[in-house]
Amino acid sequence: MRPWRFATSAVTKRIYTLPAHVLLVSGGREFIREDVAVIEAIMEEWDLYATRSAISRAVCEALGWYQPNGQPKEVACRQALMKLEEDGWIRLPAPRRRSPRGSC
Repeated sequence: MRPWRFATSAVTKRIYTLPAHVLLVSGGREFIREDVAVIEAIMEEWDLYATRSAISRAVCEALGWYQPNGQPKEVACRQALMKLEEDGWIRLPAPRRRSPRGSC
């Protein structure tokens, strides 16, 4: 296994390397395997019918992931959770409803 991976910054469109222990960088936070273990524990604690928003709030609280104004970084957390699911690290409950932004 290579000690690094390539990632692309969405803001600058530059390619940079990630250390092997970092699974994902999202919202200014590096996610490592221990973070995924915390996320999995939260998801096991909640029932299968928990919303993604409720899970993201619990993850923000557990990881101490807050904005400078003290509010949890819920949107960035949900984006990170979806990316972790896309990469095969976790499995989220199905979305309850479709986003109106993507509909016709």
